[in-house]
Amino acid sequence: MPAAVAAIKERDPDTGDAYLINDPFAGVTHLPDITVVTPLAPRGETIGYGVVRAHHADVGGIAPGSMPAGATEIY
Repeated sequence: MPAAVAAIKERDPDTGDAYLINDPFAGVTHLPDITVVTPLAPRGETIGYGVVRAHHADVGGIAPGSMPAGATEIY
């Protein structure tokens, strides 16, 4: 998860923002893993990030399970 948080920090998130990310090139393990990252700033200064990752059976794509064996690209 540290790589996913680093990818979100590059976007300069504001307090109250929540980012959903499933890009395996930005710190997420594979497409069906969806990660939510939000800054924690109880007094206006970011002190850390709340992060949760959940695996989903299917997030869409050309085959059930979101990871077709014959895929040649990620888009």
